[in-house]
Amino acid sequence: MTSNPLPIQDLPIRSDNLAALRDVIQRYPVLAQHLGEPKTIRLVLDANVLVADVRWIVKKRTNPQARTALQEILASGLLVAFAPSYLEDEMRSQLAAVAAEEGLSREALYAAWVDYRRALKFYEASPPAGGFTSHGIDPKDVPYVETFFAVGANAIMTSDPHLKRMGAQTVGVEISVKLQMYARDESVDLTLRLGGMVLGTVTIGSAIGFAKLMLNAIRYFSRLPAGVQIILGACLIGILLHQPTRDRLIKMLVTSGHALRIGFDNFMPVFLQLAEVAAQRRESARLRWSEIEPQLRLPEVDSKDNV
Repeated sequence: MTSNPLPIQDLPIRSDNLAALRDVIQRYPVLAQHLGEPKTIRLVLDANVLVADVRWIVKKRTNPQARTALQEILASGLLVAFAPSYLEDEMRSQLAAVAAEEGLSREALYAAWVDYRRALKFYEASPPAGGFTSHGIDPKDVPYVETFFAVGANAIMTSDPHLKRMGAQTVGVEISVKLQMYARDESVDLTLRLGGMVLGTVTIGSAIGFAKLMLNAIRYFSRLPAGVQIILGACLIGILLHQPTRDRLIKMLVTSGHALRIGFDNFMPVFLQLAEVAAQRRESARLRWSEIEPQLRLPEVDSKDNV
């Protein structure tokens, strides 16, 4: 039996699915053995990155549902974003400057920022000391570097070169697009593989359930007293000798077998297509991660763990 390709592009598989999948896998660790665990990275976000996103939301966004790449990966749970509490002061100051320079509504900018900030985690870092940039150190960057080390972040997302000179791992905002594409690939992969597991369990479970029912009936019959077995056997022979009843019984068994065969015939092409698409997106996610990983400060693996 042939089957038309699944319209995968029409399936509502969003990167946001990763957040729910992560919760399910954490609740049922056995799934991690088959699906793997969705990755999570921790970044500290600099004010210049967030101001650019808020500016786009207020100035250029035409669809109210549209999101920046950074917002999407935050919603997916792939990114856990941190910022020092000092960020609030910087955002107020920089958004006021944007409003004045570009003729944008200060209220609209602040409202967009209030909505955006809900996705961030704030760390009470030390406030910056006074002074000017000297020897590659900007006092206003100190809270970000402190937050970076305190929360065990993989990097600081920034366009400011001073942060790297202060010992922090940094990444540019362009990595957010790579992370966005990675999250989409991983979401499709995990969603389809989990769906395939459920679909296979239901279909195969139907056949197993029918077989178990027959085996249990045989076991139950064998445990009955000999006299009861003889009576039931005689009744069964009587049923089989009665033509109309025998015909109905045979028809029921044939129909059940036919239904199971149709179920398997319909299930296997769908399962194979799901597996193929999942494998393609899994490989795509692997390649994307191989580009992302070198830019992050990842925990070192203790050599003792490899023994």
